[in-house]
Amino acid sequence: MEKFAIVGTEYGPVIGAKESTVLGRNYYSFKSIPYMKAPVGNLRFRDAQPPEKWEDALKTYETRPSYFSVNPMTRKVEGQEDAGIVSIHTPYLNPSKPLPVAVFIHGGGFQYAHGESDIFGSDYLLQKDIIFVSINYRVGPLGFLSLKDPSLNIPGNAGLKDQVFALKWVQRNIMNFGGDPNNVTLFGVSAGAVSVHFLMISEKGKGLFNRAIPLSGTSFIKSWVLAPRKDITERLAKSLGWDGNGGEKEILEVLENADASAIVEAESKILTKEEIMTEHILFPFVPVVEPYVNENTFVPEDPILMGRKAWSNDIDCLLGGTSLEGSLMFFGFSGSDKFWEYITTPETLVPKWELKTNSTRHLHTFRFKQFGDKLKRLYFGDKNFSEETKNEYLRHAGDLHFWHGIYRAVISRVVSKGTGKTFLYRFDAQTSLNMSQLFFQTKLDGAGHGDDSLYLFYPNVPFFKTPEIGSKEFMLSKQMISLVTSFIINGTPEWDGCDFKCIEKASNINSVKDLQCLNIGTDSTEITSLPEQDRLKVWDEMLNDVKIPVV
Repeated sequence: MEKFAIVGTEYGPVIGAKESTVLGRNYYSFKSIPYMKAPVGNLRFRDAQPPEKWEDALKTYETRPSYFSVNPMTRKVEGQEDAGIVSIHTPYLNPSKPLPVAVFIHGGGFQYAHGESDIFGSDYLLQKDIIFVSINYRVGPLGFLSLKDPSLNIPGNAGLKDQVFALKWVQRNIMNFGGDPNNVTLFGVSAGAVSVHFLMISEKGKGLFNRAIPLSGTSFIKSWVLAPRKDITERLAKSLGWDGNGGEKEILEVLENADASAIVEAESKILTKEEIMTEHILFPFVPVVEPYVNENTFVPEDPILMGRKAWSNDIDCLLGGTSLEGSLMFFGFSGSDKFWEYITTPETLVPKWELKTNSTRHLHTFRFKQFGDKLKRLYFGDKNFSEETKNEYLRHAGDLHFWHGIYRAVISRVVSKGTGKTFLYRFDAQTSLNMSQLFFQTKLDGAGHGDDSLYLFYPNVPFFKTPEIGSKEFMLSKQMISLVTSFIINGTPEWDGCDFKCIEKASNINSVKDLQCLNIGTDSTEITSLPEQDRLKVWDEMLNDVKIPVV
């Protein structure tokens, strides 16, 4: 294997370098290949455009900075505006037959992170004969600003449209790297999983991939996936100097002339803790239902409606979640008494924003109290809100912000007329690899949000140690890698000792009596009924009461 390799792409040649996984396998790495023009000047906030072509071979063996975002650990703004890149890791450039391709979309709440993040090292996955591709896309207001005025041509979802642009690049170029464009699996965690699911239900994603793995997220989660139509954009503009006069044209002028890092820093201070904790609006700039339709519209209507007729109901899908997805809220607020200042009445448990949409915008206060009392009994019983009932709150937060959306996506596929298979796993293992122990030295009552990804990816951070061969961590990681890569390679997720079958089709939601999942524990793994499903059916009843469709 040569130290360097040159591969041609449609925009120009690129130089990659030989690298080795932490387990010793050699592969070629092509990092930071441009797939779009820098979205600066009048391209800021707007749809991606092709990059300029180049003649000399471009060095792509060094990681380029991410798009501007606030680093969640340091709380500092990092990155640049020119970060529309694809990275490719391949064990062979000239295989005897084209290799299966896994395209990974990073998470980060649509606010931060990037495709070459140290947390998502591809070392483990590259032990198998697959090509691993990761992509960057615009995040925060630079990727998800939405204006109603059609003349401004900024309807929103530029970040999602970047993903489409990148996937089209992969289709046109991956054969040059030894990949099979007809065997592409789209793979994402958290907001990356939401992105995968959006691409599954949007017509713009059709034909760009053949299988999907959304882990811990779907587009049916309303709390942090669809932006509320309130004064978020106005708040951002005012913090950057807008005097409040005029309309969207004046707002856009301010935002186009502002420094990108200033926009991102201002966005991080827009939401109040009350909005986050009591209205359950976790992030200000995220995907939207676009205010008008044009040739590039990505989300034309409520995702629930898009899911009913989604092209991807005919492709296979492996969904997953963890047993304590709500841990995300714990890490955001733990250690402060203020965490409980906002959770004072049962009504704070209710997903107010979703219940105020559609035909129920003026839902009466007594209904909120009624729903709140029901949720209080379901999760807390007779206990009061306090630090002692932290785990009860985290279960509620996990169902609200993750599991109900995953559940709805599964049901939507199962009751559709599509022919695609649907598999579901639930990760409940707890070892030293779990994020709460690895990063926060805290033990939670379950596997937290993102914990399963640490068994799939190699986190290239100083304090991380590769699990010892034969250890509990090693064996779980080996099985998780087999589960995902077998699905990537042949569409069949495999786990030793378990007959992991797809969920049976049903004629309607009422005929779905029992959702079976692969329940992955610390010491044993088995096929069981989804433990969350009885709670999730209570959420269904709440939506049905106010005539909001579950699927």
